[in-house]
Amino acid sequence: MARPLAKRFWRALPSASLIGALLISSVEAASPGARALYGSSRSNPAFLVAPDPNKSSRTIGWELGQEYFRPVPLTIPSAIVSGESTTRLIPEFLTWYSFPEVLRLLQLGSPLLRFTREDYRTGLSQAKLDQLLTWNDHLIGVLPSWSTSRYRQYLSQLDSLERVIGSNDFTRVLMNRTAVEHLLRQWLFSDHCLDRNGDDLDDVFWTPSQPCLTGEFPIGSAIAKLNWTPIQEYAPFVGYRTMESEFRASSLPNNAEWDSFSVQVAAPRADQIIVGSWLPGNRLGLTGVHFMLKNQKDWTWSSFWWSPENHSSLNQDQPVTFTRLFPQAPNYSQCTVTADQDSAHSQPTWCSNPYLEKGPGNIRTNCIGCHQFAGAHTSQSKILEQNHTRLIRQNFPSDYVWSYSDGSFSWVRQLLPVFELHPIERYPSTTVR
Repeated sequence: MARPLAKRFWRALPSASLIGALLISSVEAASPGARALYGSSRSNPAFLVAPDPNKSSRTIGWELGQEYFRPVPLTIPSAIVSGESTTRLIPEFLTWYSFPEVLRLLQLGSPLLRFTREDYRTGLSQAKLDQLLTWNDHLIGVLPSWSTSRYRQYLSQLDSLERVIGSNDFTRVLMNRTAVEHLLRQWLFSDHCLDRNGDDLDDVFWTPSQPCLTGEFPIGSAIAKLNWTPIQEYAPFVGYRTMESEFRASSLPNNAEWDSFSVQVAAPRADQIIVGSWLPGNRLGLTGVHFMLKNQKDWTWSSFWWSPENHSSLNQDQPVTFTRLFPQAPNYSQCTVTADQDSAHSQPTWCSNPYLEKGPGNIRTNCIGCHQFAGAHTSQSKILEQNHTRLIRQNFPSDYVWSYSDGSFSWVRQLLPVFELHPIERYPSTTVR
């Protein structure tokens, strides 16, 4: 049913429309081919479970890691690859949705939905969300730029696991279906984030902010931030020394940074690091991935990063259930926090990723201390200057998600062209917390 709806939209679009041409070119990077291969990303029931207070944060981190990195089989049809069909296994989070893909949904798919006044008031219904996401799974032969022959050619290039992993353009931010449905459900209100008065920077730590969301992300939402590093066979590779005893917020200087713990090592082999590639000779290793999971009010925060052999103690407690997930697992370390304080010792918790948390002071973070200010119109550098590791805010404008409202590549900034195509009547959003 989704395909006829999509075709009706394209017939209705003027053939000479400059807007249509711009939309087609702007969504090329979102790869409808990759989504057709991955299929719909489904929500994981394990993400609905609140962290067990009787388990250590590290145990929780490894258990969540088993869900994030769970291998998903992708079958490339035998009609495309010579010989029998080929099945490749990739980590589940790599099949999640990117901002460019969700933007394509709104740019090209929203005319199918015929928004009503009720949509503007309350957000999109589940039925419309399902229709939109189902349409997104079947764009081959529907989008002018993705014909069946192009898709066949695309699949023929997936001749290795590295090519399959690299097929979705090494996107930096990925979201599971639950998080995406929340963005889509209330996207009509997102421009509140662009022109709100915001906080006085001097008082940002204490004063409330005008919210930009119509409510918190629902339980089960998950967002990943990735770092990919080029791998050159004979070039040195930067790793980091991560010994647990050295990384506690209370024991690190205020201006400490990860560069002080960097080490140069040989370029990792394919059996030591998850590798993606697309262009010949262009190989990238997954050096860091940071997950935020809404399984409680203030989220659960887990970071995984590649570690050189014998340079980390933060992978020594890796359970065999995680180690067996993929060949490179033993080289990945992790940290996890479920609260801003260690209840047993009344000390700030710690979790920082050497490939993602750059700059003076960022090595001391526990994620919560910084992310609590997301959407509050302040800078991360200002937050780091004041060394915030405690949860002090009572109001969370974008529910801890920096990429939602802050920065030139934020979700609401990318929505600007869509707002221009769909002028909307303003309605006040409700307070988040």
